[in-house]
Amino acid sequence: MPDYTDGWCKMLKRSFPFLILALFLLPLVPLSSGQGPAPGVTINCESDPELNVHPLYNEPVDLVCTITNTSSQQETIEITNEFEGGAMVQIQGASDEYTLAGGAEEEFTITFTGEKRIPSSESFDFEINATVTKMQGIDLFGPFQSSATATGKVEIETFGMVVFEVVGVQTREMEPSDEETINFQFTNNGNDEDTIRVEVKNKAELEGLGFSFPMSSFVADKLAIDGTSQRNIVIRAPSDVSEKISTNVQFEASSTNDPDAPVSAISIPVSVESSSSSGTLTGLS
Repeated sequence: MPDYTDGWCKMLKRSFPFLILALFLLPLVPLSSGQGPAPGVTINCESDPELNVHPLYNEPVDLVCTITNTSSQQETIEITNEFEGGAMVQIQGASDEYTLAGGAEEEFTITFTGEKRIPSSESFDFEINATVTKMQGIDLFGPFQSSATATGKVEIETFGMVVFEVVGVQTREMEPSDEETINFQFTNNGNDEDTIRVEVKNKAELEGLGFSFPMSSFVADKLAIDGTSQRNIVIRAPSDVSEKISTNVQFEASSTNDPDAPVSAISIPVSVESSSSSGTLTGLS
């Protein structure tokens, strides 16, 4: 007849820790709803964080999460995370351990930092896990553990930045009714496709002096990240000039994506004088 004694002994030896834990929990089973002795945890985090990656104002962003011990017993809760930000975005504060009394809660802060100029089209998923690893100081294993998860994503904030250059910033000397073409180029230095607008900011003042713009006083182009456009604006001098006019044409280039982005401005000196009046003045001197 087979001897099962040795097998039963080994089985009891392996099951002993779980039997002890079960005996510890059974007397505490509640008779009504509410907090119970069984391990339990919840985790809640704020809305998805948005990371500022502007090259001048780049700064970390915080995410506050709250864990709650839903049992009536003291618990040790371990925080872990799954995050694949690679070299672009890093996570801190999402790996820790907290010991909470029954029904207690704890806030903790997770910080995300990112490289400059990450395209706004990028986003990075994260998963924050809370696991009950101990109850009343006793280690929990496998099916006796309880866990909860919060998920979200790190969004990248859009910023606008324009690089603006005028070809030749020397004084443009004109005669009455002359037309001067001012050539320039602008580059989208932001982190998303953007419509860049270049305009003559002091248009009203110049028109008051008799200047006009035969084509237009502004241009606008939609550009990809790092895209560049070469354009021009034509300015026509007043037809009636009794004395020399000295003024400036003030150009401003701006981002449509980001109304708070600083404009890029360049001022071009312009003078208008008829050759006849110039010659007369020279003769008198």
